[in-house]
Amino acid sequence: MSRVDKAFQHVNRDVFVLKEDGSAVMQSTASQTIKESLELLNVREGNQVLEVGTGSGFSTSLLSYLVGSDGFVVSLDIEPEMTNRARELFKQKNIVNARFETKDGRKGDAEGAPYDCIVAWASAEYLPQNWINQL
Repeated sequence: MSRVDKAFQHVNRDVFVLKEDGSAVMQSTASQTIKESLELLNVREGNQVLEVGTGSGFSTSLLSYLVGSDGFVVSLDIEPEMTNRARELFKQKNIVNARFETKDGRKGDAEGAPYDCIVAWASAEYLPQNWINQL
C-alpha cells in the first residue's frame, strides 16, 4: 500500500468536504485527482510543502499526514471563507503542522520557503517566478 493510500485511509474526507448541514463544500477537488497528484508529487516525511488552493482543506490534511510531525504545509487560498474554515477544522483536530493564509497563491509564501515541493489545485496562466524562487 502506498503512503498516499495510507493517508486516504487515515483522513476522514467527509469532515472536510461536507458542511455541518451535509451539503458539499463547493471548492473541493475530486479525490482521484488528488490521489494521482499526490502520488506524482512524492511527498516525503519532513518535507516543507506549499499548497496553492486550500479549498475544503481535505488535500491539506492528506499533505499534513504525508509530511508527518517533522514536516510542514503552508496552504494558500484567495477566499477567506476557505482558509478560515480549514484553519478551524485543523484546530478542532489538533493538527499543528499546517498554516493557512488568505492570499494570492501566485505570490507563494516566502515566509515558509524554501519548499521541497509545491502543489497547485488552481490554474495559472504561467508558472509564477515566485514558486521557482521558493523551491
